[in-house]
Amino acid sequence: AAERRAAVAPRPVTDAEVNASVEDSDDELPMYFTHPSQLLALFGDLEESNLFLIQNAQESEEALEELRSKFAATQQRLGAETEGLKAQVDTLQRAIAAEEA
Repeated sequence: AAERRAAVAPRPVTDAEVNASVEDSDDELPMYFTHPSQLLALFGDLEESNLFLIQNAQESEEALEELRSKFAATQQRLGAETEGLKAQVDTLQRAIAAEEA
């Protein structure tokens, strides 16, 4: 893609050209693209960039979904452990209360 752009890079427009063009209202501004291949190369580069960004977004979504799944599993596991520990605390407190009585 870089080779295409280097081979047919658009010619920069100078301030003198712009000023001359503005002064002559009958004349049109110089075209940014002087060859059709320049426009095609630009569209190709944009398409390639968009596809890359789409792929990155999809990979990020997959990673996020995996993290959400792991978080939910960890939250469920820790919730069950907490309930078990609370039950043990209650059992021990009752045992202590029974021995003290």
